[in-house]
Amino acid sequence: MLNFECKEMIKGKKINGKRFSRDAYGVSSVIGVVLMMMLVVMITSVIAAFVFDAVTGEKQSPCAELVVNAEEGNHNITIVHYGGDTINIGSSLNNIEIRYNGQVCNSTNITSSNSAGTFYLGEELEVNVTYGATGDPTRNLTAGDSICIVYKPADCILQRVMVV
Repeated sequence: MLNFECKEMIKGKKINGKRFSRDAYGVSSVIGVVLMMMLVVMITSVIAAFVFDAVTGEKQSPCAELVVNAEEGNHNITIVHYGGDTINIGSSLNNIEIRYNGQVCNSTNITSSNSAGTFYLGEELEVNVTYGATGDPTRNLTAGDSICIVYKPADCILQRVMVV
């Protein structure tokens, strides 16, 4: 019975008051082509997003929680890594920059508890900020002084504090 109804639709006769033509079954193939085109466009856009992001080559900044201990009247600060990503500070500390009131501290005034060039959870950096930035070894930190830690490969600020 089903076979007979299909033949009747193809011949163009009326079934239940509706007239069917020979190409009525072709609608499903058009819908299939449209769905395939949408799938191809979506996959292509996802691939392009990954490719163009990789091509730009932007350096990602590490996401780390740093605590800066800076006391008024002192000339040293201690930076403690309390959590997050490991920071590649470089073997000669060239990937990190400490700024004291906007002036860059000399990296020779930074001592690390790890000589491997990485800053791990729980490690400390000791920085003599006043001598490296001002050239005056007798100047101590005062209230309102600004200390900024910059990750140079991504050119981003990891931590900024004010002495209180």
